[in-house]
Amino acid sequence: MVKGNKINVVYIAVIFSLLAMLFLLISCSKEKELQVKKYTIGIVNPNKVNKDITLGFIEGLAEHGFVETKNATFIIHEVPADLTEATNDLVARNVDLIFAFTTPAAKKAQKAVSGKNIPVVFAVYDPVKSKLISSLSVPGGNLTGIQIRGSAPKSLEWLLTLSPDTKKYSSQLNMIQRQPSKTCQT
Repeated sequence: MVKGNKINVVYIAVIFSLLAMLFLLISCSKEKELQVKKYTIGIVNPNKVNKDITLGFIEGLAEHGFVETKNATFIIHEVPADLTEATNDLVARNVDLIFAFTTPAAKKAQKAVSGKNIPVVFAVYDPVKSKLISSLSVPGGNLTGIQIRGSAPKSLEWLLTLSPDTKKYSSQLNMIQRQPSKTCQT
């Protein structure tokens, strides 16, 4: 009888050990499932008139599952006194991505992330002409983005194609950009 009890005790100990290991494995895998990658996203928008660009970017990210307080943290530099300082701050905080609005902000971000693995998404008027990238279809490096607003000459060409009798037209200019445009000259 003593020998039989020892075997039962060994079986019970083995079964208990297996159950304990199984419990640990399950709890570890559940813990990994509960851990959500948190992304830190830096935003540089020196143009206070276009705050809606920042809000639209954040809303667009939320539509794709990147929600503040859930899995995303936004570090926003709006109207910074020094763009170099703002972009270097984001790099120092090791953000996962920088969104830069305006050509100067995008160029400073490009310089700040040089040699780093931080992508820059830009929204600028003419990224090719400003030499930010060489091509819209293949921007290269760790930069990508959109060209906001189209070409003024091309718009005028389309207007005159669709309505050749047009004698007058109106165009909005953004005087805050302080970048004189020669594209509207005829």
